[in-house]
Amino acid sequence: MFEELLELCNTRSAELEREQKKVQEMTDLLVGMNKLSGYINSNKNEVVLLGRLIDQVDKFSKELADLKSQMTVKRSCSVQPAKGRMTRKGRSLDNRAKALIEILIDRPGDYSTRDLVDMLGINRVLVWQVMKRAQDMDPKHIRLTKGKRRALYISYVQDEPAQVTVDDPTRLELMSMTGRMTKNMDGPTVV
Repeated sequence: MFEELLELCNTRSAELEREQKKVQEMTDLLVGMNKLSGYINSNKNEVVLLGRLIDQVDKFSKELADLKSQMTVKRSCSVQPAKGRMTRKGRSLDNRAKALIEILIDRPGDYSTRDLVDMLGINRVLVWQVMKRAQDMDPKHIRLTKGKRRALYISYVQDEPAQVTVDDPTRLELMSMTGRMTKNMDGPTVV
């Protein structure tokens, strides 16, 4: 009887040890899962922070490009000497038009008058005059197009002949907006 009790006690203690071992393994597994989830969450936070950093870099690069274009315009307006007997306003428009052409070559795309107001730091009427002067200076590569609600767009066209005449409705509207058109017997001419 004593031996049976001893055997029963031994089997019971073996079962308890196995259960304790299983409980310890489960707690180790839970601790490992908690560490793993903490690691994954910290990586998610790092990814979010990295995304924010990339967005800030993009924003700063756009602001830098805008400031660079404004500096190009200001530098070209103040540095270049007068050629012949041009008025100060004419030289300024020519210099701004040259700077606008350089900007269009460096960063191709369609730019509206609103975009150019922000980029060049000048008012809308002056932007129209600069756009027209840029097209006068390089009609082969500069293209003016009309969008919705009287919005004008300017773009630089690579090696494509631009067919711009005085009869072009966009050009006529631009001339009428800037007040640089006179009537002649033969038709509208630019002053």
